Amino acid sequence: MITADIKKKKRKSPRGEKTTDLIFTSYVGENSEVFPQIIELHVPLGSKVADVTYGKGVFWKKIPSTNYILFASDVKTGTDCRRLPYRNAEMDCVVLDPPYMEGLFREDDSFAGKGTHESFQDHYSNGERPKDLSKKWHDAVLEFYVQAALEAKRVLRKNGILIVKCQDEVCAGVQRLTHIEIILNLFFLDFYAKDLFVITRTNKAGVSRMIKQLHARKNHSYFLIFEKEPTESKRKSIGIMPHLLNDQAIQMDLFQMVASVAK
Repeated sequence: MITADIKKKKRKSPRGEKTTDLIFTSYVGENSEVFPQIIELHVPLGSKVADVTYGKGVFWKKIPSTNYILFASDVKTGTDCRRLPYRNAEMDCVVLDPPYMEGLFREDDSFAGKGTHESFQDHYSNGERPKDLSKKWHDAVLEFYVQAALEAKRVLRKNGILIVKCQDEVCAGVQRLTHIEIILNLFFLDFYAKDLFVITRTNKAGVSRMIKQLHARKNHSYFLIFEKEPTESKRKSIGIMPHLLNDQAIQMDLFQMVASVAK
């Protein structure tokens, strides 16, 4: 009788080659350099991809046009990413990179798309506050992301991929970790956070007026990769400890969230 130890020794090693030629999670560089690696890793060639905030097409500059069936749109061409002209479950992938500065969502004359942010406005906004938002400031940014994710969920097939670009920010002196907020909100829309990439800018950001720095200056952004309607095991990818959080959760108005995840 062959023992368990002998069986283990006779097992074949997994096929493959030793290599460091890999796609990593963190890069210093430009979107046009990193995005091709992200989509190569997560979206099969020939897939139908809707880039719903296409802008100047920066993401696609180094991707051959024959690799994917690209549907490009944005608000400047008359298509709101929250109301897409596609059928249910028509797309394999949706790419979402909306304005993520709270100043671009203001209703007053302090609109951040003016002055030093003119380039940002030119790439990401049509110069108007998006309609149908009930929140203000940073919460309006998050609300927009969730509205867009709901529409992306409609047009994506089961297990389709949603690629989201975002950046954290400090709003009214409060640290807002946008990437975590998006992950948690999309978790409740049945999106599994499959991967995350960090992009660090090559130049140093400055400010025109400085009295005292209170927070680290943001010089990085994120690509978040989500999978629609994942397997049951992936749905448990965010762990909640309700047996430890019950009292605290009630006090912080998180009870409904904990109870939902615990079911």
